[in-house]
Amino acid sequence: MAFCTKCGTQLDDNVVYCTVCGTPTGNQQQNYQQPTYQQPVYQQPYNGYQYENPNDSGSIGWAFLGYFIPIVGLILFITWNKEKPKCAKKAGIGALIGVIVNFVVLPIIFAIVVSLLGIGLASSEYYDFISSLFMNF
Repeated sequence: MAFCTKCGTQLDDNVVYCTVCGTPTGNQQQNYQQPTYQQPVYQQPYNGYQYENPNDSGSIGWAFLGYFIPIVGLILFITWNKEKPKCAKKAGIGALIGVIVNFVVLPIIFAIVVSLLGIGLASSEYYDFISSLFMNF
C-alpha cells in the first residue's frame, strides 16, 4: 500500500493519481515506448530485362550521318545518350571516325599525293608528255 505525498490518503499500488487530490503518485507506466515508423523501401523487381526503346534501332545510317557531318553526330550522341543509347553510340562512332579521317588521314594522303605530283612534275619525261599533248593542237 502507498500513501499520497500531498494529502496522505492511502492508495493502491497500481494507482497513478491520488483519488482525492489528483496528485501524481509516481507509479506511471515506464514501459511505454513511442512506436517508430520507417518508410518502406520499394525496389523494382529485376528479372534480367531492361526496358528498350523500340525507336532505338542502332541503325548504321546514324554512323554515316555522324561520319559525313561530325558535329551533328556529336550532338546526337550527347542528346540521345540516355533515351536511345544504340543510336547515340552509332552516331558518336561515326562522328569520331569522321573527325579522325577528315583531320588526320586526309591531310596525310594529300601531302603524299602532292609530293608525288611534285616529283612527277619535276621529271623531264612528264614535262615532255604534257607538252606533246598541247603541241598537237
